[in-house]
Amino acid sequence: NSYRSSQREVRLDDTFDRPHSGPTADDIAIANDFYLKYREIAERILNPDEQWVVELRAGGLTNPEICELMGKSYSWVSSTHFRAIKKLAAAWNNWLGEGESR
Repeated sequence: NSYRSSQREVRLDDTFDRPHSGPTADDIAIANDFYLKYREIAERILNPDEQWVVELRAGGLTNPEICELMGKSYSWVSSTHFRAIKKLAAAWNNWLGEGESR
């Protein structure tokens, strides 16, 4: 049984005792709740162009890339993104403030 003797033995206790470096189930659930709330707020207060610009920026696209994709000027993309973020921040802070009074 030279095959078996050449196999490395790993104890299961050692495998499961390692600290988990990723997000916990609670972290994932909380992030999902916040994302769903963001979507609710965004759909309520942002127009479709603002939603698209915010989503594209969040997805990693740069302003020049968004300009090309949407056929808009750099200043339009920049100002649309700025206005959308201001609206989202105000609505988000309002929602958080309501939570404190509950």
